[in-house]
Amino acid sequence: MNNNSKKITYVFLQGRKQRLEKNNNISKEFFYSYFYAKDNFENVEIVEMENYEKKFSQYFLRKFDSFINKLTRLPIYTYAIFKKKNMKKFLDSDYIIFSNDRVAFSSLPLILITKRRNPHVNMSFFVMGLFRNEEKYQFQKYFRKIIINYIFEKVNHVFFLGKEEYDLARSVHMKYTEKFIFLPFSVDIDFWQSKSLKEKNEHILFIGNDGNRDYEFTLKLAHKMKDYKFYFITQKITNKSDIPKNVTLLNGSWGTETYTDEEIRDFYDESRITILPIKNTKQPSGQSVTLQSMSMGTPVIMSNIDGFWDKQSFINNEHLIFVDENTLENWEKAIIDLFSDEEKLNYLAKNGSNLIKENYNLNLFNEKVFDVLNLNND
Repeated sequence: MNNNSKKITYVFLQGRKQRLEKNNNISKEFFYSYFYAKDNFENVEIVEMENYEKKFSQYFLRKFDSFINKLTRLPIYTYAIFKKKNMKKFLDSDYIIFSNDRVAFSSLPLILITKRRNPHVNMSFFVMGLFRNEEKYQFQKYFRKIIINYIFEKVNHVFFLGKEEYDLARSVHMKYTEKFIFLPFSVDIDFWQSKSLKEKNEHILFIGNDGNRDYEFTLKLAHKMKDYKFYFITQKITNKSDIPKNVTLLNGSWGTETYTDEEIRDFYDESRITILPIKNTKQPSGQSVTLQSMSMGTPVIMSNIDGFWDKQSFINNEHLIFVDENTLENWEKAIIDLFSDEEKLNYLAKNGSNLIKENYNLNLFNEKVFDVLNLNND
């Protein structure tokens, strides 16, 4: 069979189909090479996890999920994907690509059935944050490892989007290292391009809904820096009485698409600096925002967290600015120093943008994924 005729099925969290139907001009990085597949292959489908509505028919699956989640602390929601229609699509596929570990683990029953009936199907999934949870009890660690090992055994490839997590997985799950591929998360540089001159912009941007962002600290920082204007784009700050006058709060998230990708791009473009105060974590938090902002030529100041995805490539004061300790004094100084230094702003903007284009370019990412899958050769 010619590679172009092979059936490829992408499995996503909810919302991708809706985005595709609503708008053609969207950023493509959160589709994990789906558009590349559509452009180069004849038979590409999407399976989505469904809305988390409580239905009586899902009662026992919900109970099962709740039990397994407590036992392993893994994100398993089988009730949202274990459907007859999805089973048929899995069985008809030559390649199945899961967009993240939550989708993959939630699909475990489907993976088991599919592999038994069609052992030649090629399965892979992307990992970001799988190893961020530290088990509270010893039994959780034991059962969690069993489930993770099981899925590593069944799939053909595991794409790690962060270097720290990739290295950790190789040290803990050595049996499966030949399946592990480090492929840094990349952004759609054709979409994230600036149209403005940064020296005319006055705002400082804070964007995101990640649980590791330090929202309380960021509010305190804005209160302290009353002479500076801020955009906050997040759903995590709800008490408007806490918002100082120098902050414009915009309630938004990628999942709800309160703002389109084009509108988010404009916010990057209208901002002088993007800031990311983050609580220290092993998870690669803030990755997409950092790469998007740098691609736009808007310099980034962020916390120097343990889970930063590639500390060898991103050099402090060359591509972005790291703040080693989250204190108001450290952050205020970092912002003021950069905000008022036109030469440094331009230097970081140019170096940061070039780094993204050369190493975190979605076009290169797509080719590497399909090279690994051995689908770029006829």
